[in-house]
Amino acid sequence: MDYEDIIFEKEEGIATITLNRPERMNAYSPKMRFGIARAIEEAADDPEIRVLILTGAGDRGFCTGNDWVLQASQNPADAGLGERYRFSPLGWLAARVHRLDKPSIAAVNGVAAGGGFGLALSCDFRIASENARFGPVFIRRGLALDTGVAYFLPRLVGLPKALEICLSGDLLDAREAERIGLVNRVVPFDELMKEARSFAAKLTKQAPIAAQMTKRQIYRAQLLSLEETLEFETYLQQFCINSEDVKEGVAAFIEKRTPEFKGR
Repeated sequence: MDYEDIIFEKEEGIATITLNRPERMNAYSPKMRFGIARAIEEAADDPEIRVLILTGAGDRGFCTGNDWVLQASQNPADAGLGERYRFSPLGWLAARVHRLDKPSIAAVNGVAAGGGFGLALSCDFRIASENARFGPVFIRRGLALDTGVAYFLPRLVGLPKALEICLSGDLLDAREAERIGLVNRVVPFDELMKEARSFAAKLTKQAPIAAQMTKRQIYRAQLLSLEETLEFETYLQQFCINSEDVKEGVAAFIEKRTPEFKGR
């Protein structure tokens, strides 16, 4: 499958989507948005893929949101996306990332601003280079928030800090983002992809069904009462306990060896 404005690679259980418009700091084009969505669907449908990494080409931008210059000269219909794109909610791409039943990692190489900030927040983990900076910046353009920022950000950093970040329009540097819990870790730029792939490789060793269910549990529990959470975890545990992976995990524990999970 051919992709435009992104690079999509699969290797050793890891799918990597690289936003590939470095001359525009990887700002969204309609074709880029569509390509990301298609790549996510391909990764979701591929049983060999265990983890997704999202990153940007170059050292300046992860993604700076909408490309206003391009938008002035091009509409979604011209890009071949038609009415489905034109009338979809603005956060549809972040929702697709967030709902992926496999762990996702944003390897943030540079500036993540506007819709690109929302895209980074929609991933399960964020590993940032020392070049990275973060901020919604919508308010600088006279815009309200989109791409799920109002949903994701308060859950990561708390309500008062989220309001401060969104209403000030300021960009946070990587170390400050790490301090407030916005990113999991910060590494030198040259080590970013090595660190992201190393972490992804660790996740690929886990039982796929258990990883999928654990992700669902943690996110669903943010919206449920304790009693509802206990009921939901009981349901999911029964689903897992009948899998071959549990048999393999128990056998490996007894035999003092590393388990080899198959996702069955």
